[in-house]
Amino acid sequence: MSRFVLSPPPSCFNMRCMGAILEVRDLRVTYHPPKGGSHRALDGVSFHLEPGEVMGVLGESGSGKSTLATSLLGLFHANAVAVSGEVLLEGRNLLQAKLEELEKIRGKCISLIFQEPSVALHPTMRTGRQVRQVLAAHGVKCFFLRRKQSASRAPIRINSAEDSASAFSLHKRLPVGPPW
Repeated sequence: MSRFVLSPPPSCFNMRCMGAILEVRDLRVTYHPPKGGSHRALDGVSFHLEPGEVMGVLGESGSGKSTLATSLLGLFHANAVAVSGEVLLEGRNLLQAKLEELEKIRGKCISLIFQEPSVALHPTMRTGRQVRQVLAAHGVKCFFLRRKQSASRAPIRINSAEDSASAFSLHKRLPVGPPW
């Protein structure tokens, strides 16, 4: 039996604070579809994660897994009209955080990798451009990527149609095994 312990980057969490690094309390999200009516996607979800702990979320299609995951990042669909509860990251309620604070946290302390690669990557945009946009959003300058490319003398290009950002070709390029 294998045991994996994950360590968050030290700049994300105050490790002196014992207890949960992420706590969700009574999270409720309701959608109002364009055709009318309402759909409660989350109804009183509560859990907490301790440092190094890993949690999986399983459920049927439409059971609220994606709504839960995006709620942890403060990302809500335009149809989400009723959001209540708390999402506490090291004691800070992310549901009340300003956009600037959320942008500093996203990708550094909390990340989301969508299950379906076609959702994660724009199918008509070059993969390199998408990677540069993510790096730039986290303060890594694009010239750094180009300099690394020049230093290795190996071009970073995706030219053929079979290597475009489709779900099948992305699947071929992903490593096999656990992400740690």
